[in-house]
Amino acid sequence: KLTDRPPFSFPAKVTAFLYERFRHFDGDPAKGLLFLCDELIDHNGAELLRIVLQYAGEWGLEDAFISWVKDANHFTSTLVDRIVTGYPRDDIAAFEERLGYKDNLLDTCEFWYMWAIEGDEKWADRLPVHKIHENAFWTKDVTPYKKRKVRILNGAHTATVLAAYVAGHDLVLDFMKDSVFRDYMNTLIYKEVIPTLDLPKDDLISFADAVNERFMNPFIKHRLLDISLNSCAKFCARCLPSLLEYREQTGELPPHLSFSLAAFIRFYKVTKDEEGYTGVREDGSPYPVKDDAAVMKFFEKVWADGTPASVAQAVLSNRDFWDGRDLTEVEGLCEAVAGHLAAMESGTIREIISGL
Repeated sequence: KLTDRPPFSFPAKVTAFLYERFRHFDGDPAKGLLFLCDELIDHNGAELLRIVLQYAGEWGLEDAFISWVKDANHFTSTLVDRIVTGYPRDDIAAFEERLGYKDNLLDTCEFWYMWAIEGDEKWADRLPVHKIHENAFWTKDVTPYKKRKVRILNGAHTATVLAAYVAGHDLVLDFMKDSVFRDYMNTLIYKEVIPTLDLPKDDLISFADAVNERFMNPFIKHRLLDISLNSCAKFCARCLPSLLEYREQTGELPPHLSFSLAAFIRFYKVTKDEEGYTGVREDGSPYPVKDDAAVMKFFEKVWADGTPASVAQAVLSNRDFWDGRDLTEVEGLCEAVAGHLAAMESGTIREIISGL
């Protein structure tokens, strides 16, 4: 409610704050604000504005305020790209000794970064971050940069880390030092993902080269289990579009992306216990798998008595996973995934990807 002190959600706080500002300045159109939204969702600026207007309507605020929000304020969509691995638990003692104090909010991130801000050119003069930071810039559309990041960087993560973890690696740096997995990832990026993107090829290759360098950063300990969280939705958003577009463009299945789909399903080969859902690596050691409850229940059920063929059929035909699509309708995909699942039962992931 508007009378909550403070309102519970962030958009509600923004709405209450703007309403107070609107009343204080008697609706002066010169007193609007510029919002730079950094939530990791599509069109984050437009989404914040949508929710603010929804609250204004639910709270019965006057039409003049709603018009002022729309006309006097500016909600930009932005895209942030930086690997942030969080609290440096393995090195915290050394950092605290250097600092001379304890800091529970200490964080680790890479030096590389990008911040793309979608907005009118007039704001670039008011907030000239592009003149100070090399990889911060204003643009009329962040969509191409979002697509590049999601398909190449995030796609490389999701397509590689699940297989690498089951095979025995724990960190991104670990599998990057393993030539078999590094070659697998790079073939997937350069041969199967980049050809599906409608951006300048030199720009895509330069970004992919930077991704390689970033993944090799010896100071970034990016845990594969952290990346694996909610991989069902991640695979649909990050990897599936490249797989389907490659199939549409060439008439063939991309071998590495097809295997990555099988690796995702293998990673979710789980049983339920008191602690939650647990998978088993190739060496027999257990690991936790975390996703939405309905997703985990589904995978537990299909793996309980399933064969590679029946599991592939069940997962690929689950339209809830794939934005309403039935992936068994993609010619040859179900058979390819079932074949990879069967191969993982009798051989190792390293052997399989070496032969792709």
